[in-house]
Amino acid sequence: MANKEVYRRALARAREAIGGEVQLARHLRVPGSAIIAWLSGEQPIPDVIFLRVVDLLVQDFEAVEVAVARHTGQAATAMKSGSEPDKVAR
Repeated sequence: MANKEVYRRALARAREAIGGEVQLARHLRVPGSAIIAWLSGEQPIPDVIFLRVVDLLVQDFEAVEVAVARHTGQAATAMKSGSEPDKVAR
């Protein structure tokens, strides 16, 4: 029973990460009605779908890590050069 909730929460998080139910359905290659049924608990989420969802979330997490690394790396480079990245030249 606990797995059902974990699967549902992961699916809901993937929906947020990808931008909505339509995008998630496209990504998972399933009908939008399946996403709705799974999120509502009307139907169980198949294991193969859960694994695709986990893969999507891992990719999303890795993309965030890369963006943070780039942002912090750029900020560190700007500070080393003596410029202040938040100020606009006048």
